[in-house]
Amino acid sequence: MLASTEPPSSRAPRSIRQDIRRGLTIALGFSMLAFAIIAIGTVAGLLGAGKASDVSALLRGLPLIIAGYFAAGFLGGVAFWATRPLRRWLVGWALTGAVIGTISYGAVGLSGILGYVYFGVNIFDFKSASEAWSLWPGLSFGIGVIVGAPVGISYWYKDRSKTQQGAA
Repeated sequence: MLASTEPPSSRAPRSIRQDIRRGLTIALGFSMLAFAIIAIGTVAGLLGAGKASDVSALLRGLPLIIAGYFAAGFLGGVAFWATRPLRRWLVGWALTGAVIGTISYGAVGLSGILGYVYFGVNIFDFKSASEAWSLWPGLSFGIGVIVGAPVGISYWYKDRSKTQQGAA
């Protein structure tokens, strides 16, 4: 696929399907990274360089971690599409980043909570189920905004730079 020579503002808007596909592709990348980290931890555990019990919990939690990434990718893609009208302004890009960040951290956190409550896999070292549920909304939103808004602003800058280069 050839890159467009038109400025980004004059290109046809992406469809929801394209935005979801992008989110799922990012989820696949994070899933491969999680798998690699857990594989390295497993090998280290087998060689006596790591804690075997922690590796066992991570192996049992891997499907939940991956499910969380794919839920976040899907919902993040939908949110990216839905917030498209806001991205005419810097604040809109920051809000888009905050929304997607909150969805992403929330989905991963939820997978950790469900793993702990229903499967006994405590990848986040919760003390109790009530602690897990009470921490989830605030941490999801707080981390989502702290991480997501600056990421959104960086995308605003990149989009703005492309628009200015296309106009030159």
